[in-house]
Amino acid sequence: MSQTARFLISSLLLAVALGLGVWVYPILTTPNPGEEITAQVFLKNDCGITDDAFMLFVPSTGKRIAFANKEVKLTIKSGEPLQLVASPTYPKIRYDGATEPAARRTTLNVQCNPSDFENSINRPLRNQFGG
Repeated sequence: MSQTARFLISSLLLAVALGLGVWVYPILTTPNPGEEITAQVFLKNDCGITDDAFMLFVPSTGKRIAFANKEVKLTIKSGEPLQLVASPTYPKIRYDGATEPAARRTTLNVQCNPSDFENSINRPLRNQFGG
């Protein structure tokens, strides 16, 4: 077998192995629901409101955690709901974001566009009632 043919076969096998690795790695590293994980929760706030006005809320425990540099790290069960809420430090701001399931890396977005906010409420209703 020529050197070019060996090189092509080796390259093909390497590409297949890398492709399988990229496909299998997320499956092997995804935690099972209910498994204890260390979660990094990031705040994405493009609304022009100070980041200090928002906190992470864990509904199952009632725990509120302030963001530091737009990030919170906590130990939580995978899939447990997380919610972005207004900080009690700013009583004139009212905000209750949608819940997101906890993952190793979760980003919570501040929804400041009224149409986005309306969609966050109406979308589940449309999905439930087939609208």
